[in-house]
Amino acid sequence: MKFKLKLTVVCFSFIILLSFTVHLLSQESATNVNVKIMNPYAGSGFYVKGNTHCHNAPGNLGRELWDVVTDYRNKAYNFIVLTHYFWQNCSNYSSEDFLCINGQEMGHPLGHILGLGTNKEIDPDLDQQEIIDEIKRQGGVVEIGHPYTFRRAILFRLKGIDLFEIMNYGHDIIQRRYNLGIEPTKLQLELWDELLRKGEKVYAVAVDDSHFPYERGHYWVMCKVKSLDKASVLQALKSGACYSSSGPKMDFDVERNTITAYCHSSFPIKHMVVKTALLSRSSKNNFISFTVRSPVHKYVRFECEDEAGFKAFSNPFFISGG
Repeated sequence: MKFKLKLTVVCFSFIILLSFTVHLLSQESATNVNVKIMNPYAGSGFYVKGNTHCHNAPGNLGRELWDVVTDYRNKAYNFIVLTHYFWQNCSNYSSEDFLCINGQEMGHPLGHILGLGTNKEIDPDLDQQEIIDEIKRQGGVVEIGHPYTFRRAILFRLKGIDLFEIMNYGHDIIQRRYNLGIEPTKLQLELWDELLRKGEKVYAVAVDDSHFPYERGHYWVMCKVKSLDKASVLQALKSGACYSSSGPKMDFDVERNTITAYCHSSFPIKHMVVKTALLSRSSKNNFISFTVRSPVHKYVRFECEDEAGFKAFSNPFFISGG
């Protein structure tokens, strides 16, 4: 009797899942001329390379900060956000071709939150939501540091997140060095997709999280701006007009309801991937397209990997009904 009951429940669940899948596919196959695509890369501008998560050593702060700035400038970066565990003013280290933007990493025991572009110290012992609210009050941008270290329940209840670290070099190094069997990037991409499926408008960044010289210059974010200044960079980050990379470059084109992503690298392209809330497709070309026929996809984002293992990730093109 119990076996028959379990079998009935399984069959009923399968029928419901099948019906839901058929419903989604029918919506996908029907062209929706009223679909609206929010293109984060729309408009004119040029790309600048930056790191939104870096530290200077707690010894000779001025000397160390100068070394950090010089090192990143020599690595062809255009900006960094200084996010040590207490706020510092690094604006004097900026020049016409390089920006040092003030920030802070709040090392809360339940998960680290970064404030980019803040103008004074924030108490790291505040409640996490209070930290986010204070960053916003100061006109800053909220970034979740190494999200895989958060408990899901805590992460998903936070409101006002702007940026989500999908690649963190410092934590990748820790995991590999001690063979801990954890893949931060994989876990962070899964968490990010879950947030996007829930309808959260959260954008991605790749960061060094550098504490030492050998950790600098591995992961970065390319921001599309009209001028190299603090306001333009922070706006690009906040609006998703940027993509994350450890090597490849990306370009994007939107023609009516079709979005195309292109990937360029010093190495041959291994594959590209397009992901939505419903599906994932791949191509071995250096470009991939997706035609949006229904708002049920919620978002479209792209990934690229070259034969050397270097990767790039677009931010989502959010989809809505017209």
